[in-house]
Amino acid sequence: RSRFRLQPPQQCQNQYVVDHIARTSIEYIDDGFGWKFDEEQRSRMKAYEDLEADFRSIAIKCALIYGADSESFSSKSAEHMKSLLPNLEVTELADAQHHLFLDQPVTFMECLSKQLDAWK
Repeated sequence: RSRFRLQPPQQCQNQYVVDHIARTSIEYIDDGFGWKFDEEQRSRMKAYEDLEADFRSIAIKCALIYGADSESFSSKSAEHMKSLLPNLEVTELADAQHHLFLDQPVTFMECLSKQLDAWK
């Protein structure tokens, strides 16, 4: 756990959640331990130039929940995404940074449940 770091870095009021993620983010590999991660992530990620076209082509219901105190995602970012996808349902979660489920786990789950219920 001492090597586990959030990316992007942030302070967290609910350290027990970060500790749980750290404990469950390692796996036993070849007589040792290693970090669990998606080895194919980079090959599936598209170049930045494709993102706007990709967003415009989304044909299903879509929602965005973001942390109001995030240093890497702002209301301006949300507005830009909404301009690309006018039906995007946007919710700003107060008192939450980038990893909003770490800062506001209960509020995040309530917000997510409310959104999913609205789509039923």
